[in-house]
Amino acid sequence: MVLISAPATQEAPGPLRSDRDVGHAYEGIVAAARRSAGITGAAAAAAAVMIVVAPDVDGVCAARALVALLREDEIAYRVVPCDGYATLTRILSDDVTGNEELHTLIFLNLGALLPLPSFLSAGQYSGGPEAGLSLPPQCTLHVIDSHRPWNLENLFATSELLSRICIWDDGAIEQHLSREHEAYSRLEFEVSDSESDSDRGSESEDEESDEGDDADDLLPSDDDEDGEQRPAQRKRRRLASGSSHTADEDEDEDAEASSSEAPPRGRRRRKVRKPARTSAAVLAQYRAVLARYHARGSGYGLPVSLVVWQLADRLGRASNETVWLGILGLTSLYLASRTSYDTYEEHAKLLAEIVRELNPVQEGGLHSRRDGGLPGKAADADDGRIRVIAQELRFTLYRHWSLENAMYHSAYVAGKISIWKEKGMGQLRGLMAKMGMSLTQCRQTFDHMDLDLRQKLVPRIQSIAPEYGLTECVYLSFLRSFGYQSSPLSAADTVEGLSALLTAAHGVRIKVDAPGMTFSGNGVGAGGQRGAYGAATGAGSTASDLFGGKKTWSLGAAMDTSKQRTAEDAEEGERENAESSGATNNETDWVRNFFAAYNALDARKPASVSLLRSSLSLSKALHRAIVSQGVALIEKSAVKTLRSFRVSSITEGPDLVLFTNPNTLTRLALWLVEALRDIVAGHARKALERKRERLRAKGQDPSVLEAIAPPPPLPFVLAALDESRDRFVVVGLVTEVLQRNRWGMAFQEAAAKCGARTKHDAFDSSVIEVKREDLSKFIEALHLRA
Repeated sequence: MVLISAPATQEAPGPLRSDRDVGHAYEGIVAAARRSAGITGAAAAAAAVMIVVAPDVDGVCAARALVALLREDEIAYRVVPCDGYATLTRILSDDVTGNEELHTLIFLNLGALLPLPSFLSAGQYSGGPEAGLSLPPQCTLHVIDSHRPWNLENLFATSELLSRICIWDDGAIEQHLSREHEAYSRLEFEVSDSESDSDRGSESEDEESDEGDDADDLLPSDDDEDGEQRPAQRKRRRLASGSSHTADEDEDEDAEASSSEAPPRGRRRRKVRKPARTSAAVLAQYRAVLARYHARGSGYGLPVSLVVWQLADRLGRASNETVWLGILGLTSLYLASRTSYDTYEEHAKLLAEIVRELNPVQEGGLHSRRDGGLPGKAADADDGRIRVIAQELRFTLYRHWSLENAMYHSAYVAGKISIWKEKGMGQLRGLMAKMGMSLTQCRQTFDHMDLDLRQKLVPRIQSIAPEYGLTECVYLSFLRSFGYQSSPLSAADTVEGLSALLTAAHGVRIKVDAPGMTFSGNGVGAGGQRGAYGAATGAGSTASDLFGGKKTWSLGAAMDTSKQRTAEDAEEGERENAESSGATNNETDWVRNFFAAYNALDARKPASVSLLRSSLSLSKALHRAIVSQGVALIEKSAVKTLRSFRVSSITEGPDLVLFTNPNTLTRLALWLVEALRDIVAGHARKALERKRERLRAKGQDPSVLEAIAPPPPLPFVLAALDESRDRFVVVGLVTEVLQRNRWGMAFQEAAAKCGARTKHDAFDSSVIEVKREDLSKFIEALHLRA
């Protein structure tokens, strides 16, 4: 393994600290590219760097940042999206194996879980789908992945291929995997008991007459039988070093014997002893270390976009663009509950310092006078600065929606006040009334609310919301201006738009709000819906585009809603897509979605900014579908509570096709987890009150009953039927952000036990596909396993 360490910090270096950091790795890529261009010519070097990217927000942002660095160094590259292991196998087979011109292969947000030395070694999987895959001899693989855990074979195995596999560390390997390193290294070379017996047997035949009783000391003990249970691929012997060492000593002995007088007739031949074998107890401890490592489940490390930002900073080329892309990657993990708030805040504070250095505040600037102090307004047409927002509200797209709809479609608010009930809607409106805001104002889009209300919104919410259990309504975030091309977009809004493009830019028929006038008489403005409840049920008039109707989402129409692309922009964009993806007219929708999101991040082009802005309407439509489906599942009591987890399935509905996308299905599962968390707590409180009432009726003191902590929320399994392929897409979620997700292992074990036909192809191990008729026995096997 070639470990690429993160840039040095003030912390003490870890025990596995490498002398190579991300800067050295990038310099190696550039040097190899220039050597290739000098040897084969610039035309042949056009495909010398290939970047394989997972289709998620963090991966897209990292690809964009890395491509910016390569462009500055005039390094030709190719960006290839990859949605799973089957696609990765095809890419490696078609574009990597046998490609003598390829000198650098980069995995962004994929590869950590694969046993890469075996996966990329020809002949390791004879007859399997990976048969014949190999890394070209001059090619180096760089793995930059936020998925955890790392496959230890990629880190510590002994393989010639590992010298050409560079693992980019975010600090976790260096600081925390020293015990695993020691355990893997000792077990990898440990000789199995059967092999030890045969070796010792051959030695004893030669020495039987001389050593006699010594043979008893070489017999294996009963405790050593555990060694036979290790996988065959880990039973490797130190044959090369052992054989050469023995031969050298034998030659020395022969030379000494010939130059001296003959030894006495009964002299014993010198015995060459092998290194002492590790005791069975120590081996058991090593196996336990590795077992605990693999049993932790899956999680996430530092976003790969932040790793690329660290690279740019290490090279002295950090800019607003790379910082913004790192912010988006970090925000995407936080909004998806893949990183804890403490971890997010730690990195966000560091990024805030960088942002303030790169974007000095203009005191008394034009933007301060125009909006009464609201941040983010562009000072001029070229203003692309980033601002730090110390208190960003946790309400979905609230700057681009009405406050009522933004709160209604937020999972955090939904769980606290049960917005799917009339009582919950009454509480939501009561909260707004206590803040001194009329329903007319709350149903306006944010830009049309009174200026005084917008300025005082955050402090009013912070003072009133805790009465309704909303104690964590704000967090540290960022806002970026786009000159006069668009109103400013927050990091959360941008992530929502990119996620929507990755999910439904192509291939999905979905209704979005059409641009129209907004006035106080129609609840949420665009769309003509009356209030948040009407938004969830689809009520309201959609007849007139003048007052905001509905239209079918189209990427082409979204690009045309504002400034049209010039012929030069269009030609450049098409050429860039063709060069970077090798796109054809037959490419699948998810590939087109990837490049829609990829192009939306190009802030230099008005068309890209327009696309990003238009994607917010698509995001709002997806949120409506998610909340509507979640409310329907709860109202129909479609969520079943089993012994150790909850489970539900979606088999029909107008938005069924949306939920066959693992990203959308996971967001629905997160919404349900938040909603059910507070339902369970509420039931526990009501049960306690009923017990106290019974005690009062009997004349007893109810204070003897102490408050009982509600049961912990259960993990969640959610399935959606993909009718076109006759299979269910299944996702498994845990309930706590800091808790590792063990559903990947549970899915594999359940499928093996019940014989269900499954496909475990996603880079996220907690996503699996199950044949339609096998879902019942698969869920039953999960239940029995738990």
